[in-house]
Amino acid sequence: PEDEGLVGEFFKHVTEHDLRLRFFNVVKNPGHAFLARLTQLDYERAMAFAALDTNNNLLGVVRLHADANYENGEYAILLRSDLKGQGLGWRLMELIIRYGRAEGLKTIFGEVLAENTTMLAMCLRLG
Repeated sequence: PEDEGLVGEFFKHVTEHDLRLRFFNVVKNPGHAFLARLTQLDYERAMAFAALDTNNNLLGVVRLHADANYENGEYAILLRSDLKGQGLGWRLMELIIRYGRAEGLKTIFGEVLAENTTMLAMCLRLG
């Protein structure tokens, strides 16, 4: 919960287009309730990993939410828009996949808009 301000500042560095690709809707001025859902995790079924720079600025975050049977997990990822294409998203996805495997999840999946061809290509390459 103490990261709510950090995440709020992070959103200032993500374009409306990238937010729509992640949340399937335009996100303008995310409020407390929205940010709380992103920063208050149920660690019995969810995990998030964040990439920070040396000044403690959030660069990207990947999360995984397992189903009630802890067999399948849905991932979500978001990077600062100015950092896309530099390999950070790839590294975060590899990290969350390794985590899911170590936790014994059978499947890791995500919902991706058809227009998000970069994410679809990454998913194909990562299996």
